[in-house]
Amino acid sequence: MIKLDIINEVVNKTGITKTKAELAVETVFESMKRSLSKGDRIELRGFGVLTCVRAKLGSGAIRVPGLRFPFLRQSGAV
Repeated sequence: MIKLDIINEVVNKTGITKTKAELAVETVFESMKRSLSKGDRIELRGFGVLTCVRAKLGSGAIRVPGLRFPFLRQSGAV
């Protein structure tokens, strides 16, 4: 599923215009990105918890100190 599929699903379920659905989906994703970049945790009941974790420096060829990436811990319902 891609973002366009989510937008179309919002349009089909709510009956709002595609433009308004796109704005709503973009707003949700932007607020999630902003929260994760600040280090906040996002809990979506029935789906899981999104957090940003620091990459462990391993023995790989590419080492980037301080690299953070999103991590999803799924809930039991998924």
